[in-house]
Amino acid sequence: MLANLPWEDFAGDLDMHEQALEKREEEIHRELYEVRQQLRLARQIRKHKDTLEEWQRSGIPDPRRPDTRSTETSYRQEGESGSGPKPARKQRIIALLAQDPQRRWKTREVADGLDDPRVKSVRVALDEMTRAEALIKHPDATYQYPQHSGDTRKVF
Repeated sequence: MLANLPWEDFAGDLDMHEQALEKREEEIHRELYEVRQQLRLARQIRKHKDTLEEWQRSGIPDPRRPDTRSTETSYRQEGESGSGPKPARKQRIIALLAQDPQRRWKTREVADGLDDPRVKSVRVALDEMTRAEALIKHPDATYQYPQHSGDTRKVF
């Protein structure tokens, strides 16, 4: 467009040509956005079409399941190697923390002490036990077995 425009005309009314070029730039950006949206949708359709064709050739696959074999296997092996079922997590936490009542335990340390890879589940259990006043939680996010004169703690 600029190449066909005589220099005198362009330089003579610069504001008008600048506004026209800015308007054209905005239009191009809008068109580019629309083209990108259409391209994205076309790619999604192609992906679904390819999946459908694959399913028609090979059959629909079984739904995906989370890979929990390693955790289940390790717990199953521990349960089989011991005598009977393992005590509940909260009972094991109490037993672990009661071994050293002076010690302050981080959640990860408790999980490692229990050989439990599910740190978040251990943290939830620790927090529940803290609310039940079976444990003390310190501001630095450590847990401690309380030293009571009488044993009035909630039993898990």
